[in-house]
Amino acid sequence: MSKHNMRNDWLFIIADTFIILFFSISYSNATLPNVTATELADLLEYHEKNIKRVQIKYTLIYGSFEDDDISKGKFIPKVPTWSVDAELAMDFSNRIEYIREDQLSNGEHYVKESAFDGEIGTRANTLQPGSDKWVGIIREGPPVMLQLGVPKHWRAKDSVYWPIDGYVLSEIIRNTEDIKIKLDEIAGHQCYKITFLFKSKSITLVNGHQQELYMPRFYNIWLSPDRGMLPVRFERLRQNFENPYEINDKALPEVIRLQDDFREVAPGIWFPFSCSYIRTWSNHKSKAAMMTINEVLLNEDADVPTRVEFPEGTHVTDEIVNVKYTIGFTTERLLEEASVAAEKIRDVQKGHLQTDELVKSIKPKEEPKDTLTKKTTLQQDMSEKVNDREDKLINRRNPILLSVSVLGASFLLFSLIIFVFRRKLIKNKT
Repeated sequence: MSKHNMRNDWLFIIADTFIILFFSISYSNATLPNVTATELADLLEYHEKNIKRVQIKYTLIYGSFEDDDISKGKFIPKVPTWSVDAELAMDFSNRIEYIREDQLSNGEHYVKESAFDGEIGTRANTLQPGSDKWVGIIREGPPVMLQLGVPKHWRAKDSVYWPIDGYVLSEIIRNTEDIKIKLDEIAGHQCYKITFLFKSKSITLVNGHQQELYMPRFYNIWLSPDRGMLPVRFERLRQNFENPYEINDKALPEVIRLQDDFREVAPGIWFPFSCSYIRTWSNHKSKAAMMTINEVLLNEDADVPTRVEFPEGTHVTDEIVNVKYTIGFTTERLLEEASVAAEKIRDVQKGHLQTDELVKSIKPKEEPKDTLTKKTTLQQDMSEKVNDREDKLINRRNPILLSVSVLGASFLLFSLIIFVFRRKLIKNKT
């Protein structure tokens, strides 16, 4: 074969390659048709409804990126380690929400766990850094850790269909009046890039009262149809304070999230197992993190706890029934204290116990620092009733003594009058 023929063969091969690539790209674009906002929302809702229950275990590591472009820059973990091992579980049909976060910072753990039963209220438990005592709380409504406007860590659900304050993406698109949709390619994915204005809801305290605030923010989100319409890239643009309702095409993003390592965890259901995040402020300071999803369980395989179990020694405040107690108090101890309290009441009634002695006896004894004061709800109710009874007896003691004194004096005076009257009567007869 001559060199000329070999050169021609290579030219044909190169030409054929370009033709194949051209038609591949054209075909790829052809399979991604233009859609309206309603059609896009319908497509998203179809995928969202496939997830009825979800349980996600993940690790979040804070640090920084070498480059402002987090898609190119290398991630550098913070030293000392600042990380969060977390588990998030949700049952959407029954409104059950559960989350547990174990934060490691400066060598100390800060653990928060809460569960909402979907109907009545939330049980939450917290272990502060440097402490071995859990503090529990029971209150109405969903977990504070999941509520809007509460400072929180970046969570796994933010990287899927709930990217903005927990709102589901299809509802955001349906409720947005002005939304721009165009075809775009990013990180090798053919995507629908949507740009829209959304009024983020936040809760703040004003004069001690909660107040809802709505801040207009512009967002860019790239959705990949090949990955279950999940976001591949998410941007929240810097706010235009001069005209907050007008988009600035040159505005820089203040929040960027990139999703990668997509895996099909169930037929047609995808999850990104690697996510990067950066938040930049106007003073050029930033906070960055990398999230690795360790496990995803869906629907019947997902375990969604409806309550948090308080370990022994947990100090619990129940805001629903307005009581405080400590887990681990024994029945024998309860009966003993109730018996002692009953004896005190009887002593007061009989006058065997002076007021000062009673006050001293009902003062709580100081426990050693390494000893937990153990109470239960029943013991708390009993203590409150005993204290109320003792307080009433103390307050009534002085009026009772005065009444007895008055009655005694009246009786003596009456006896004296009868005695004098009888003496006069006898004298008259004689």
